[in-house]
Amino acid sequence: MAHVTTREPTRTARRKAATEAAIVAAGERLFHERGFRDARIEDLAEAADVAVGSIYAHFGSKLGLFLEVVERALSTQEALLLEIHARCEPADSKLRALGEAFVAFAVEHPSKFRLLSEGPLTPARPADADLARRIDQMSRRGQVLIDRLAATIDEGIEAGILRAVDAQRSARFLWAAWSGALALHLRHDRLGATDPRELRAIVQQGTDLVTHGLMAASPPAR
Repeated sequence: MAHVTTREPTRTARRKAATEAAIVAAGERLFHERGFRDARIEDLAEAADVAVGSIYAHFGSKLGLFLEVVERALSTQEALLLEIHARCEPADSKLRALGEAFVAFAVEHPSKFRLLSEGPLTPARPADADLARRIDQMSRRGQVLIDRLAATIDEGIEAGILRAVDAQRSARFLWAAWSGALALHLRHDRLGATDPRELRAIVQQGTDLVTHGLMAASPPAR
């Protein structure tokens, strides 16, 4: 059997990867702190310790960098949620586990959570076809996650665990409810919940309420 050697990345490739990583890290931080509109390209370059031209060379534009940051945040969330969807366990247990994963994502990656919450609210649809395609693709990826949530509800209905409901509408509501509850983590007033334990308790309570409402009624005693 022939020996297969793995070629090490060239110095140029390593430098390119390091520069892109620095720009993305700076973008995640500044877009989180200032939002898309107020994060100037010059400030992004300074935060990444690169020339302004490097941002254009690697990502094409400020919007291109913004989409890259949001796409990476979405990939992190997808990895957490899809692992749970792949489990073989009852639908009600899976719904609770998904709620816990939402909390973990918001607490461990607050900037990524905020970017996903506000990410689709980009400026007017870009004229650039590639950027427009990427925005559409992100929307489709989000819909896939909601579809998987709906499939979990359907599994529970088929198993007789959950009562017959419109799974897609229920999934969209549950997704919105989780997102809204987790937004409390971003507030620093009396309405906020910056303590991860309290945030987890709020989401678990809400998930239990919704799951209980979805549970199939016990058959009447004979």
